[in-house]
Amino acid sequence: MIVLCGPPNVGKSTLLNALVGYNRAIVFDQPGTTRDVLTAETAIEGWPMRFVDTAGLRSTTDELEQAGIEQGKQTLAQADLLLVLHDITQGPSDLPAEVSAAQVPRIDVWNKCDVQPQQAEVAPANDSVHISALKHAGLEPLFNRIVSRLVPDLPPADEVIPCSSQQATWMRGLLEAAEQGDENRWTVLVGEMTGL
Repeated sequence: MIVLCGPPNVGKSTLLNALVGYNRAIVFDQPGTTRDVLTAETAIEGWPMRFVDTAGLRSTTDELEQAGIEQGKQTLAQADLLLVLHDITQGPSDLPAEVSAAQVPRIDVWNKCDVQPQQAEVAPANDSVHISALKHAGLEPLFNRIVSRLVPDLPPADEVIPCSSQQATWMRGLLEAAEQGDENRWTVLVGEMTGL
């Protein structure tokens, strides 16, 4: 689960919509528009990804908005990766302690680089990327960074992977079953492999 977090109006909902390719979240220039945790799923480089949009992290007297903020804070600890959004026109954000305390990998995403392109020309730090969620600019480097953080390194196709003779037999059987379209044999072999 990839959680988008940051202050209000930094473009979290706009980024969610850009990431999944459709308007999942309502986007409005008024702080506090997102008041609930929204999820959306997509695939990046063939890998399934679940994105979570959260309410802007700030202090507020609005009870409904505060409830959404608290939900978002609880979601941080459950994340596999945080995308911490910042508005490049506003500079670094003061983030609540929950963001820093979350023992979760994070990528700092500097949004709105279309508004201040001179800021976007500065090379991003190691764990950050510059984007324009509105213009869909810089998304490819963000996708690459997400995949590199979440997907384990796969061995090259020609590299030998150690396995037992039983595992090799199962793999050959699975390959044959797949090539022959034999669902029953496939199911039996998967059951044997997993102990089900």
